[in-house]
Amino acid sequence: MSEHSVTVVRLDRIDEAAAAFALDVARRWMLDRAIITVNTKTDELWHPSVWVPGAEFADAVEPGPWLSGFLTTANNGVDFTAACDAFHPAGNDEPPACRQCSTPAEGAYEEAYGDWATRWFEHRIEPVFTCRACGWSGPAGDWIGEFSLLIGAPAITFNNWPNLRADVTNALRDLLGGRTGVVRCHL
Repeated sequence: MSEHSVTVVRLDRIDEAAAAFALDVARRWMLDRAIITVNTKTDELWHPSVWVPGAEFADAVEPGPWLSGFLTTANNGVDFTAACDAFHPAGNDEPPACRQCSTPAEGAYEEAYGDWATRWFEHRIEPVFTCRACGWSGPAGDWIGEFSLLIGAPAITFNNWPNLRADVTNALRDLLGGRTGVVRCHL
């Protein structure tokens, strides 16, 4: 069985108290809409998350063929992270694309991956990539893509959920504030 997740993460640096506050606001927004509810049957393997799909979760996701079986899917919870963390796309990893011309990030994305990822995680120095095709330059989080490493906090991770509707993703990005990104992971 494979696992996938979608994480919405704030890239701008804020302290943990501010991150916790932003998460509380986003959590309350989802609770008020019954998108999530408290997990009353936590199980380390089957349902480890504190939060699970609520009665109105379908209003937050795109319709699809597997929507009917979603509620019986293992590990279909939602996790909230206030501490800075790395969100990696795992099997989906690919260089982000230039915001101006859509050319994938230079070879440094893959060739120096460990160096820039370590600096970003340990020192919160976000890497800047320059497009080899058009010359546009910007921090990693400003490049286009949902299949590249992002580091930050706060973050909201939807485990094994159907695709979120764009308006829901955008609302969560607004609630987290600042510059945000999305990472899609598949294991």
